[in-house]
Amino acid sequence: MENPIAVDQLKQLLTQKTLECLQHAEQFYDINLPHLAIDFSLRGQTAGQLCAQQSAFSSSYKIRINLKLAQANLEAFLIDVIPHEIAHFIILWTYGIQKRRGRKRIRPHGPEWQAVMLQCFERPPEIYHSFELPEKQAKTRQMKTYAYTCGCQTHELSAIRHNKITQKGAKYLCKFCHNALTPLKKIPAEFI
Repeated sequence: MENPIAVDQLKQLLTQKTLECLQHAEQFYDINLPHLAIDFSLRGQTAGQLCAQQSAFSSSYKIRINLKLAQANLEAFLIDVIPHEIAHFIILWTYGIQKRRGRKRIRPHGPEWQAVMLQCFERPPEIYHSFELPEKQAKTRQMKTYAYTCGCQTHELSAIRHNKITQKGAKYLCKFCHNALTPLKKIPAEFI
């Protein structure tokens, strides 16, 4: 996107589209949907997410939006991502947890959800997006590894396993010689 839109304006556009989709769905299905909060804290590669907290006494619903992906792919968000998440909301509200008991489980992208996408929003029921991640977001995290030996070879352990060994006294054995792994004092050239 050549001229990035201001964050406040972007939030306003996404909120407005969400409200329009909700109103359209209420009219289309002749239902009254509960309040749906909008949260812009989603990170990573996920474009949108519906979150529901249901208990015996109350329910709350919110849609989470990845603001960085939305900024880079605004048109697709307005046309596809928002209706996609609202379709999940409609299915959850229509076939909610109480109505699901004794019935087959409603799949997140099953025929009910697909019907909402096709009939109500007149959009193809696409499950995955192919958005380009913004440059800063596209970098993958590098995992730190630790060199261990058993006697027959050198092993590369993740930071999680290394911490289990050093902090909790966990023991790992070599699959081949069955000796306990011990930390290497000097890092071999193959790990540099």
